Amino acid sequence: MHDIKRWSARNSLSSLLVAAALAVSGGAAMAADPLAIGIGYSTPLNGPHGAGAKAFEQEINRLAPGRFKVAQFPAGSMGGEREMVDRLSEQLNPKR
Repeated sequence: MHDIKRWSARNSLSSLLVAAALAVSGGAAMAADPLAIGIGYSTPLNGPHGAGAKAFEQEINRLAPGRFKVAQFPAGSMGGEREMVDRLSEQLNPKR
């Protein structure tokens, strides 16, 4: 039963992320070049976040083949959680 809940939660999260990516990309997904999606996390590639990111990649490729390119950045290779949030915030709200 516990495995079913975990599987269901992971699939729900993947579906939600796919829907969000498709909604945000809008017309960009129709361009010739695929839209790049980077997923950074602090756990190892073979950990739960890596499994979720792989499931996300498989689901987005199933729903929108060729439209997205997913890159994983495991084990804090893009910094810790705080650094990743700061980098994202800087890109979404550039200083003028």
